[in-house]
Amino acid sequence: MYLSNSLIDAAMRSALERSYDYLAALMLGLNPSIISKDMIYTALNNSCLEFIKKVWTGNYQLKIGAIVKRRKKQSLLWDQLEKEVTNYVERKELAKQLKISFIIDQLLEKKKFEEAKSILDWPGACDEPGVIRACIKYSQ
Repeated sequence: MYLSNSLIDAAMRSALERSYDYLAALMLGLNPSIISKDMIYTALNNSCLEFIKKVWTGNYQLKIGAIVKRRKKQSLLWDQLEKEVTNYVERKELAKQLKISFIIDQLLEKKKFEEAKSILDWPGACDEPGVIRACIKYSQ
């Protein structure tokens, strides 16, 4: 069965807007080439961490809840985002949004402590600058 890109795109956006994280992550696995920067912003705002984990690790085939040992060096997701975000300022903002310290800070601000704690299991997360500062800021 063939699903058009526009249908998957609309369904993924709808899932992200409604915080249906697992559904959005599943659809990203079906067609990673439809990723866009505004999907990432929506996923961050709605705490769709499985979706963000796939983007952050670069592994769109990652199974839901799977432990990730390392990030990919090359990724179709990142290549697609690089094609879309050509402006230096936008690229810098997107990179900021995908920093572990930023994600943890956003979650702790929303009092989503367990979700923030789960991110520390991502590869290299504890080594990223700013993570400890974010945890201290919210007394975690």
